[in-house]
Amino acid sequence: MATDAVTSQGPADRSAGRSNAREPERRSDAPAAPPVSAEERQRMIREAAYARYARRNFAEGHALEDWLAAEAEVDRLLEQSDEIERLARAAT
Repeated sequence: MATDAVTSQGPADRSAGRSNAREPERRSDAPAAPPVSAEERQRMIREAAYARYARRNFAEGHALEDWLAAEAEVDRLLEQSDEIERLARAAT
C-alpha cells in the first residue's frame, strides 16, 4: 500500500484521547436511537477518506486533507441525523 494512503487509524489519529460517542437528547416518552460509537465513527471517516482518495485516482499527497474533509463530512451527517431524529420525536 502507498505510504500516503489513509491508515486504519487516520493521519496522526486526531481523535486519540477524545470521546467521540454521541449522546442523543432523551425524552422519557420516546425511545432514542443508539448513539454512534467512537469505533463506528472512525470506520465511517476511514471509508469516506478512502473514497476521496479513490475519486482522485489514488493520487498520493493528500491523506491528511482527505482525512480532515472526511471527518467534517461524517460529523455533519451525524449532526443531520441527530436533528432528523429530534424532529421525528417532536412530531409524535
